[in-house]
Amino acid sequence: MDSEKGVAKFNERLETLPNIDKVAVARIYDISSGHLLTVVPNLPGKSGSLKIFYATHEEGIINPQRALDLFGDEFIVEAVGDQHPNIQLVQQALLDKRRLRLETITTQSTGLLYAIVNGSATPEEKFEGVQLLQSGSLRTAEKTYGKTGDKPMWEPQQYSIATLNCAFGLFAMGTFPENPQYVDKIPLWTQKVTLREGVHSPFMTEQELIATGIRLIPGSFVRMGAYVGKGTTVMPGGIVNIGAYVTGEGVMIDGGARVASGAQVGKGVKIGAGTGLEGVLEPAGMIPTIVEDYVRIGANCEVTGIIGERALIASGVVMAAGKKIFDLRTNEFVEPLYVNTANGIRAIPHIPTNRIAVGGSYVPEGSKVGKNVVLLLEKDASDSSFMGVQKNITLYQR
Repeated sequence: MDSEKGVAKFNERLETLPNIDKVAVARIYDISSGHLLTVVPNLPGKSGSLKIFYATHEEGIINPQRALDLFGDEFIVEAVGDQHPNIQLVQQALLDKRRLRLETITTQSTGLLYAIVNGSATPEEKFEGVQLLQSGSLRTAEKTYGKTGDKPMWEPQQYSIATLNCAFGLFAMGTFPENPQYVDKIPLWTQKVTLREGVHSPFMTEQELIATGIRLIPGSFVRMGAYVGKGTTVMPGGIVNIGAYVTGEGVMIDGGARVASGAQVGKGVKIGAGTGLEGVLEPAGMIPTIVEDYVRIGANCEVTGIIGERALIASGVVMAAGKKIFDLRTNEFVEPLYVNTANGIRAIPHIPTNRIAVGGSYVPEGSKVGKNVVLLLEKDASDSSFMGVQKNITLYQR
C-alpha cells in the first residue's frame, strides 16, 4: 500500500473515534513504576496518536492491542528508529506486558493549544492557557522515560513556552490598584487586573492563598502563570516568574533568589540567597533550567542547564551556556546534553546526580593562563556534612 492510501485509511479510522477538540494534552504512565513515558499534545502531527490513546482507554487504562489495531499495519511496519514513537510505545508495552495509564488535560476552549501556537488565540483562550500553567497542568519541560520506561530524558514542551510568551500581550502596561507605585503588565497571584479586551483576571483571595500551603514572606513575589507547590517558602526579594514550576515539599527560595520564566524545580530543593535560575522565552524549543529533587544551591549562583538529583552547588558558582564543567574524578570535561531547537542543536550544561560543583580554574598543559570552569569534586554530595543535615519539613508548612 502506498503512503497516500495508508494515510487516507488512517484518517478514515480517526473519523470514527471520539472527539478530542477539548483535550489539550495526554500523559501516558507506566502503572508499575509510575514513570511518565510520554506527553502527547493535541497539535498537528500528534493529534492522531492522542485520539487513538483517548479512544482505547477504559477508566484510565489503555488497551495497547486495540491501539495498535487503530494505528494500522501501514504505519506499524514503519515504526523503526525514530519513526512513529507512539506506535513503538504500545508495541513495547505489549512485549513487556506493561500496563499503561492515561491522564488527560481538558479545556473549556476548543483547539486551545493549536490556537495558541499558531497565533490565533483570543485573549480568553490565552488566559485559559496561562491558568493551565499556573495549575501545573502544563509545564515547559517534562521528564519522560520513553518506550522502555527506563531511559529518563527532559524534553522541552514548546506549546507551553508559547503559552508563557502569549501572556505578555494579555495586559496593558500600567500600575496595579493595590500597588500604584509599580508599573508592569504581568500581575502577581493576588492582583486583580483587566485584560486588554476587558476580561478580568481571577485573583487569589486570602482564603485561596492560605489553602495553597505555601509561605510567601512579605516582599516576595509569585507572578501569574507560575505553579508553586505546597511546602514552598519564598523569602523577601525572592521571585517565581511566569511559567515556572516549583514542586514544593520543602523547597526554600531564599532572599533575592530568582526562579525565572519556565524554570523547573523539584521537591526539597534549597536555592540560596541571590541565586538565579535561568529561564526560557526563546529560541523555540529551548529547554529551561531544570533543578531535580533535593538539590542544594548556595548563595549568589547563576544556574543554567540541568542539575541532577541530590547535587550540591557551592556558593558563587556561575553556570553559563558555554561554560565548561571539569570532572576531577575522570580528569575530563563533562559532555553537555544536546537538545534540538528550531534554531538548531543547543548544548546544555549539566551537573550529574549526587555530585558537588564548585568554582575553579582549568590550566591547559603548557599554558600560563587558566580558564574559569565549574569543577566537580571527587567525593559525592551525600558524603558532605552539609547534605547530611536533614530538613525539618514542618518549617516549610503552616
